[in-house]
Order: sequence, then structure tokens, then C-alpha cells
Amino acid sequence: MPTPDELRRQAEELAQQDAVSVPEDLAALAPAAIRQTLHDLRVHQIELEMQNEELRRAQGELEAARERYFDLYDLAPVGYVTLSESGLILEGNLTAATLLGVARDALVTRALSQFIISEDQELYYRHRQQRLATVVSAAAGKTTECELRLRRRDGTAFWARLDATVAPAADGTRVSRITLHDISGRKQAEEALRTLAAELEQRVEERTAALRGSEAKFRALAKDLAARQEQLRILSLRLSGAQEDERRRIAQGLHDKLGQALVAVQLKLAVLRQTATAAPERATLADEIDQLLRAATQEIRDLVFELSSPTLQRVGVEDALEELCEHMEATLGVHFEVQWDHRRRPVAEGLRDILYRAAHELLLNVAKHAGVARATVRLSGRAGRIRIAVVDRGRGFDAAQVGVTVRRSGGFGLYNIRERLQSVGGTFTVKSAPGKGTQAVIEAPGAAAAEGSP
Repeated sequence: MPTPDELRRQAEELAQQDAVSVPEDLAALAPAAIRQTLHDLRVHQIELEMQNEELRRAQGELEAARERYFDLYDLAPVGYVTLSESGLILEGNLTAATLLGVARDALVTRALSQFIISEDQELYYRHRQQRLATVVSAAAGKTTECELRLRRRDGTAFWARLDATVAPAADGTRVSRITLHDISGRKQAEEALRTLAAELEQRVEERTAALRGSEAKFRALAKDLAARQEQLRILSLRLSGAQEDERRRIAQGLHDKLGQALVAVQLKLAVLRQTATAAPERATLADEIDQLLRAATQEIRDLVFELSSPTLQRVGVEDALEELCEHMEATLGVHFEVQWDHRRRPVAEGLRDILYRAAHELLLNVAKHAGVARATVRLSGRAGRIRIAVVDRGRGFDAAQVGVTVRRSGGFGLYNIRERLQSVGGTFTVKSAPGKGTQAVIEAPGAAAAEGSP
């Protein structure tokens, strides 16, 4: 751009060239012509001042653009270089010069390949051929990438990623605009990750070899455990059967011996009452003894029913539970509505006893703790399984404590129900909350259990 002195000199030369067209004697001009000439000069002066102001504004915008260019190009966090078709560096920013360890002026006219280590020259050559093989119009916005190692002037090497685009130059040739990203940190992390993966793979192989050495032992232990579990299931069924046999024996003894003895006493007491008409006090005493004997007889009948259910052995679980519900209503005053489809499902003998005792315990819990006058017993089954659900709308309790706070010894409590059912492949679940009632569900295999029963 010309300096102010040069502009002044050029203006004086132009003024001397135009002086020939100006009359020497301005007095010869008419006043109107002089005024017109002065007006034209004033207009021209204002026009020149406006042009000068526009030039100053354009120069200011140019300076601002140069500053933005410096910020965006020279101070960019990545390196920028522009290459000719022959691979020479035409331009580069400060970041590129810093990455390569040379002065910015020293980059120009040098081949970028001079900074690439020999092992990666072939990779760069293929990338350059791919880049130059594209058509400029078709390559608009298209970027080709490659990762290789560059060497600084001091001899140190670093990993870089080259992102290149092709654009037309002013002379009709093509230039490549390339960004240089230092990816040494990422490459080091990848190498560390590969090393760690190799170490982990080796450790896995060592652990796998150790596990393979113990696999046969584990299989034998698992087989032995399965056999012991089956033995436990069979023993549990046998134990249940033995307990029921003992209950039936005791019930039979109570019915046949003690029950018959009480009946005989009642008969003799009736004969004694007939002969005691002359002594009223004896008749009153005989009536009291008769009432006690009747109460004892009923207690024995109830005890016989509690010990053993003939219906359970003769008919099945469903009919025995109906009979049990009727007995509970008569003795405890709670009405249990039995809901079932009247289809009797085959159940192994030992399992019948476990189901019956478990249901009996659940009915007792309702009568003692639920605080209700009615409850429901639902019988169902599918896919070879039988299901018994006892539902009430009573006080309820914290179901999370089932099996923890209930008694673990004596009786046939909730904990024992779960343990006995699990030993024969069954399940016991309880859903309850304080004030929301309780649903206790027993589920066990049906005829399948007969295979392991004694």
C-alpha cells in the first residue's frame, strides 16, 4: 500500500498534467462559470473525503480480519499446513511449526515427507496418492485421514493424525490443506490398554487352567450333593410317613381302648343311676360324672381327629381339607370357605401328610392371630403341581420376618412349613402387611413326588 508521501507526489504530478486545461486568467471567466467551477471542486473534495473515510474503514476491517486470522489460524490448537501437488509446504501455522520443532519460515518450500519417519513413508505415500486421485469438485468437504509418526528437528518422534482436504489453487493446480493432531497421548493409552489386556488374558488363561483342573472334582461334588438332596427328600417323606403312622397308631389306640373304656363306664354309670333312685344325692353325682365322661369322650374324639384324618388316607387332600375346615369351624368358631374345582389330584402318600399338616397350621394361625370370623381356602393345581392358598383380611403382620422371628423348634410353625416343603421340592410364600390381611400359599409337586416315596 502507497505511503502518504508517495500519494502526495502522485497527486502533484496529476495536478500539473491537468493544469493545461485551466485558463491562466481566471478573470476572463464569467462569475457563473467561476461559481460552477468552485462548486464542482467542492463536490469533488467531499467525494474524495468520503472515499478516504471508506478506505480507512476498509483498512480497519482488514486489520481486524488479519487479527482474527492470526487467532484462528496461527494460534489454533492443531497444526495447519498447505501442500502443493508435489508435496511441498506452501504455508503453515505456528502450531505446526511448534509440533515439528522448526521456525515457521523454515517450513515453507520443505516437503512434509521430510518430517515422516522412514517406517511410515509408505503409509504417507498411499495417503497422498488417495488424496490426489480425487476430483476437486467431488472432494468438496471430503476428508481423508491417516495416522503415522512424525520426527521433530531434534530427532524425537510423535504420533499424529493427518486430516486432508483438496482444493483448487489460483494457478489451476491443486493444493492439500492438512490438519496435524498430536495423538501421542491416545496412542500411549492404547498401548497401555493392549498391554493390560494381554496381562489379563494371560491371567484368565492361568485361572481357566486351574479351574479345569478342579472341574472334575466340582462335578463329583455336585453329583454327590444332588444325590444327598434326593436322599434327604426321600428321608423327609419317610419321616412324614412314619410320623403319620405313629399318629394313626395313637389315634387308633385312643379310639379302640380309651374310647371304648369310657363308653363302658358311661353304660355302667347309666345302670348305677337307675339303681340310685332311693338316694337323690347319688343321682346328682352320677349326672355330674356323666357330663365329665361326655366331655372327656368329645376331647378324645377331637384328639383322634387332630392326630389322624381317615379321609386323608381313604379319599385325598381336597376332601380332608374340607373336613378339616368344618371341624375348625365347629371347635374354633371361624368359618373357612373352601373353593376348588372338585377335581382330585394324585399326591404321594408322604406328601399328602405334609400338605395336610401345613394347611392345618395355617388354619390355626388364622383362628388364633388374624382376628377374623371368616377366611378362604383355595385349592388348585396345574402342570403336575398342587396349590393351597389360605387368605384372610385380618390383622396381618410383617411378612419380611417370616422364618426369622417365628419359632424354630417344636410344633409345625411357619419356619417348619417352609423347611418341610423345600425338602420335597415344594414352596411356601407369605404376603402380608399390618392391617392388610395375609395370603399364605403352599405349592408342591403332585404325582411326581410318588416316584421317590417309600
